[in-house]
Amino acid sequence: MNKPVIQQLTSYDLYKAFAVIIMVIDHIGAYFLYDNDYLWFKAVGRIGFPIWFFLIGYSRGRQIGAGLIIGALALFFGDLVFGRPLFPLNALVTIIFIRLMIDPCMRLLLKNKTFFWAGSFLFILLMPFSGSVAEYGTLALALAVFGWLVRNAGEESVQKILRGTGYRDFCLLFFVITMYVSYLFTPEQMAVITVGTGAVMWGLHRFRSKNYPMPDRLPLLWGAKICQFMGRNTLEIYVIHLLMFKATNVLLNKTSLFHFTWL
Repeated sequence: MNKPVIQQLTSYDLYKAFAVIIMVIDHIGAYFLYDNDYLWFKAVGRIGFPIWFFLIGYSRGRQIGAGLIIGALALFFGDLVFGRPLFPLNALVTIIFIRLMIDPCMRLLLKNKTFFWAGSFLFILLMPFSGSVAEYGTLALALAVFGWLVRNAGEESVQKILRGTGYRDFCLLFFVITMYVSYLFTPEQMAVITVGTGAVMWGLHRFRSKNYPMPDRLPLLWGAKICQFMGRNTLEIYVIHLLMFKATNVLLNKTSLFHFTWL
């Protein structure tokens, strides 16, 4: 008899656990390192970034649960209390927007190839504005479109567009350019970002929902359970660790509360 999925390790667990670890490395650099030291942490942290928004597009679920709304509000008020810029709005707001817009967006993009690529390049043009409103802006939407295409790769309309690696490479180039313009990474850091993110995008292009049996050996079993925990509690981990990091940063730097700016 097969074990229930909850007792198995899934491909979602593995990818999300990796993304969580990479994300925390990124945020350690952002909140606790200064000068240019933090850029190496951010360079490593960027590698797992596409996973989050790819999986939103890949998922068939479009519900906006109370947890997502509460998390977005908690981070917004956290920025208000800890004196951080209120814009761009946090990434959970971006996720809410993508869940609302991804299906109508795909219906429009899939009208024909011209519509698809014109819309995709429009994402690039809109990035400066959209990224100033909510974190990652239309870059996040492009990655969600990539996830949607991979999930629906069997459809004829999708096969005409997804054939080969064109859209994957478009997303990688969009991502790499955006990262360089945003942070002015060194050539060495850009090499890490490009190679690392390229490997992640290659894996995402082949992503499928799979279940794996839990290992029997104790060290591996605990590792699998930790992956499960991180993969199935990503929202809570994201919100709680960010609020903790923001609060600790205020305490360490003795900055005043409620001394916020809009941008």
